[in-house]
Amino acid sequence: MYLVLIAIIATFRCISIFGLNVFILNIEWVLRSTKSFLLEKNRHAAFLVVKIITMVKAKVNATVKEHNLVKVKLSSLKFDDTNPNTLTEKQMDGLRASMKQFGYLTPIVIDQNNKIADGEHRALIYKEFGLTEISAYKLNLDNIQRKMLRQTMNKLRGEHEINKDTLELLTILEAGKLTDLSVLIAQEQKSMEYLIKQYQEQQESFQDALNESKDITTNNKCPKCGYEWSQ
Repeated sequence: MYLVLIAIIATFRCISIFGLNVFILNIEWVLRSTKSFLLEKNRHAAFLVVKIITMVKAKVNATVKEHNLVKVKLSSLKFDDTNPNTLTEKQMDGLRASMKQFGYLTPIVIDQNNKIADGEHRALIYKEFGLTEISAYKLNLDNIQRKMLRQTMNKLRGEHEINKDTLELLTILEAGKLTDLSVLIAQEQKSMEYLIKQYQEQQESFQDALNESKDITTNNKCPKCGYEWSQ
């Protein structure tokens, strides 16, 4: 029992001194150094250490890694001619307008060589604004990882539920901001107004049908439950 307690204390002491990530990276070394000794002295203690390490490793794998922003010179950025993501001039106008109105909300992502993995168009607009530096997430990526990240950032998008989306557009229209939104998302205002009109007509039809159902009368009624039906 004493050795079991020592094993537990030693495990968490390593974590507190070296940090969780360093500890996990050196699990194999820890096991090689302690396994033989613990197996000789107390097999239960050895297996307990392994179990603790497994639990800690699972905890680390379940966490989301966060990166710190760094300032980089725009002149040092490397653009990728093979980038398949393109924006029309109208979409670029929307991106400019959104950055002016809401600010720089999505930092670019670059690799260790300052080659852009995501955010080329934002970087171009920063240059247009006459800025010399931009905030970025700098990651250590090989070429395939960089392309995979770009694919993910460009394609992993949700789809709007039509009724909720149209109701939100209606709210924006009533606030007098549909024209502004049209510029920001590079979408024709008429197409959004058409969706709103369809939604309103659908709601009116549903309400009319509901009102008509209330006006239906019948002479057929169950004397016990009160259920009514028509012939």
